[in-house]
Amino acid sequence: GVMESFLGTALAGAVFCLFGGQPLIILSSTGPILIFEKLLYEFSINNDIDYMEIRLWIGLHSCLQCLILVATDASYIIKYMTRFTEEGFSSLISFIFISDALKKMMSIFNYYPINRDFKPEYITSYRCDCQAPDQ
Repeated sequence: GVMESFLGTALAGAVFCLFGGQPLIILSSTGPILIFEKLLYEFSINNDIDYMEIRLWIGLHSCLQCLILVATDASYIIKYMTRFTEEGFSSLISFIFISDALKKMMSIFNYYPINRDFKPEYITSYRCDCQAPDQ
């Protein structure tokens, strides 16, 4: 999950800073990675798939793709990436964060609905007595 990703990044970053000799490098998960982890975890829970196993296969697949890209010297493709691509992806990430926040607000609203029959004149009519519990 997201919290585990933060913890793993913090530990890996601390070890890297200690042994890598470059203490000023900041290693952290980005927004797309955290959203991917969250959605993947929800997907695995909803479909009764082991999260760690599917995460392993995704990691192996990513490793294979990276090896193929390095072997074919495909880094020249980066010149075709424009600012429009980056801004579109950033917009998608922002939309996902905003929609997630709205979903949580709606669930809180459903759990604690607004009392439309609230009458302020009845506020002082309640009594509170402390009584010992029955044995």
